[in-house]
Amino acid sequence: MLSEMPSRLSIDPVLIGGIGLWAIALYLSFYPVSQRLVEQLSHWLNFAKAGSAQDAQSTFWASIASVLPFLAIGGLCYYGIVISLGQSWAISVGLIACVAGGIYELGRRDGESPE
Repeated sequence: MLSEMPSRLSIDPVLIGGIGLWAIALYLSFYPVSQRLVEQLSHWLNFAKAGSAQDAQSTFWASIASVLPFLAIGGLCYYGIVISLGQSWAISVGLIACVAGGIYELGRRDGESPE
Protein backbone atom coordinates (compact mmCIF):
# COMPACT_ATOMS: atom_id res chain seq x y z
CA MET A 1 0.00 0.00 0.00
CA LEU A 2 2.60 2.54 1.04
CA SER A 3 5.08 1.40 -1.59
CA GLU A 4 2.59 2.30 -4.34
CA MET A 5 2.42 5.94 -3.29
CA PRO A 6 4.87 8.22 -5.10
CA SER A 7 7.50 9.86 -2.95
CA ARG A 8 7.37 13.63 -3.17
CA LEU A 9 10.23 14.21 -0.78
CA SER A 10 13.30 12.21 -1.52
CA ILE A 11 15.85 12.12 1.24
CA ASP A 12 19.38 11.19 0.31
CA PRO A 13 20.78 8.88 3.00
CA VAL A 14 24.34 9.66 1.93
CA LEU A 15 23.69 13.35 2.53
CA ILE A 16 22.33 12.71 6.01
CA GLY A 17 25.20 10.35 6.80
CA GLY A 18 27.83 12.80 5.56
CA ILE A 19 26.43 15.73 7.49
CA GLY A 20 26.08 13.52 10.56
CA LEU A 21 29.69 12.36 10.28
CA TRP A 22 30.96 15.91 10.05
CA ALA A 23 28.74 17.05 12.92
CA ILE A 24 30.07 14.25 15.15
CA ALA A 25 33.65 15.04 14.16
CA LEU A 26 33.20 18.72 15.00
CA TYR A 27 31.34 17.95 18.22
CA LEU A 28 34.13 15.67 19.40
CA SER A 29 36.91 17.99 18.28
CA PHE A 30 35.38 21.01 19.96
CA TYR A 31 33.94 19.27 23.02
CA PRO A 32 34.87 22.05 25.49
CA VAL A 33 33.06 24.53 23.25
CA SER A 34 29.99 22.29 23.08
CA GLN A 35 29.95 21.89 26.87
CA ARG A 36 30.19 25.65 27.32
CA LEU A 37 27.33 26.08 24.84
CA VAL A 38 25.18 23.59 26.81
CA GLU A 39 25.93 25.45 30.05
CA GLN A 40 25.08 28.82 28.54
CA LEU A 41 21.86 27.57 26.94
CA SER A 42 20.85 25.84 30.17
CA HIS A 43 21.52 29.00 32.15
CA TRP A 44 19.51 31.03 29.65
CA LEU A 45 16.58 28.58 29.81
CA ASN A 46 16.68 28.57 33.63
CA PHE A 47 16.77 32.36 33.88
CA ALA A 48 13.07 32.80 34.69
CA LYS A 49 12.38 29.33 36.10
CA ALA A 50 12.99 27.68 39.46
CA GLY A 51 13.07 24.10 40.71
CA SER A 52 15.26 21.08 40.09
CA ALA A 53 12.81 19.47 37.65
CA GLN A 54 12.94 22.58 35.51
CA ASP A 55 16.74 22.55 35.70
CA ALA A 56 16.90 18.98 34.39
CA GLN A 57 14.45 19.75 31.60
CA SER A 58 16.34 22.91 30.63
CA THR A 59 19.61 21.00 30.55
CA PHE A 60 18.02 18.36 28.30
CA TRP A 61 16.73 20.94 25.82
CA ALA A 62 20.01 22.84 25.98
CA SER A 63 21.95 19.70 25.08
CA ILE A 64 19.60 19.03 22.16
CA ALA A 65 19.89 22.62 20.94
CA SER A 66 23.69 22.60 21.25
CA VAL A 67 23.93 20.02 18.45
CA LEU A 68 22.25 22.30 15.90
CA PRO A 69 25.25 24.61 15.26
CA PHE A 70 27.47 21.55 14.76
CA LEU A 71 24.97 20.14 12.26
CA ALA A 72 24.97 23.44 10.36
CA ILE A 73 28.76 23.72 10.28
CA GLY A 74 29.02 20.00 9.48
CA GLY A 75 26.72 20.56 6.53
CA LEU A 76 28.95 23.36 5.30
CA CYS A 77 32.05 21.17 5.63
CA TYR A 78 30.32 18.33 3.82
CA TYR A 79 29.11 20.53 0.97
CA GLY A 80 32.51 22.20 0.67
CA ILE A 81 34.24 18.87 0.17
CA VAL A 82 31.49 17.58 -2.14
CA ILE A 83 31.90 20.62 -4.35
CA SER A 84 35.69 20.47 -4.39
CA LEU A 85 36.50 16.73 -4.30
CA GLY A 86 33.27 14.76 -4.64
CA GLN A 87 30.81 12.89 -2.48
CA SER A 88 32.95 9.83 -1.77
CA TRP A 89 35.78 12.04 -0.53
CA ALA A 90 33.41 13.94 1.72
CA ILE A 91 32.31 10.71 3.41
CA SER A 92 35.87 9.38 3.65
CA VAL A 93 37.33 12.57 5.09
CA GLY A 94 34.35 12.87 7.46
CA LEU A 95 35.04 9.37 8.76
CA ILE A 96 38.73 10.20 9.23
CA ALA A 97 37.76 13.41 11.03
CA CYS A 98 35.47 11.42 13.37
CA VAL A 99 38.26 9.01 14.27
CA ALA A 100 40.75 11.85 14.75
CA GLY A 101 38.27 13.80 16.89
CA GLY A 102 37.59 10.75 19.03
CA ILE A 103 41.30 10.09 19.57
CA TYR A 104 41.86 13.76 20.38
CA GLU A 105 39.02 13.72 22.93
CA LEU A 106 40.36 10.57 24.59
CA GLY A 107 43.80 12.13 24.85
CA ARG A 108 42.40 15.39 26.16
CA ARG A 109 40.41 13.61 28.87
CA ASP A 110 43.37 11.44 29.80
CA GLY A 111 45.51 14.56 30.18
CA GLU A 112 42.93 16.14 32.51
CA SER A 113 42.46 13.16 34.82
CA PRO A 114 44.53 13.18 38.03
CA GLU A 115 46.75 10.18 38.67
